[in-house]
Amino acid sequence: MSARGPSRHFAATPHSRLQAIAFVLSLIARRLDYLHESLLARRYRRNARTATKASTDSATPYLAVKVTSGLGDYAVAARYLRDLADRVEPFSFDLYSGNPDIAGWIFKSVPGFRNSYTEFLFDELRAKYDLALWVMHFVVV
Repeated sequence: MSARGPSRHFAATPHSRLQAIAFVLSLIARRLDYLHESLLARRYRRNARTATKASTDSATPYLAVKVTSGLGDYAVAARYLRDLADRVEPFSFDLYSGNPDIAGWIFKSVPGFRNSYTEFLFDELRAKYDLALWVMHFVVV
């Protein structure tokens, strides 16, 4: 069978154009999710840049904290940061995670929490902070 054989069969099949159009439309619909995520990332990036440019109290250290994994790890990291806040001088921090809305909901009760952003901005913006932490099963400074 030649390479053109299957395409001839497809072209000869009844309703093949409608099937092809339906297939292309389904591909476009799947890609709209990626477009939506890209637009959200732009919004988060703009908001994060604006927030990190805002003046902070120079006496209070300003931390960037990246938390990866799932909901349980968010809870463990929130406990770690709360305990850290009890043991050291006051600090404020922005959180970078895979799900900023859920993370913001969990971390809002932790002293010093300011904002929650997508984790993809962490590497780009961490230099603007006094200290950057990556909290997983252990902490990377």
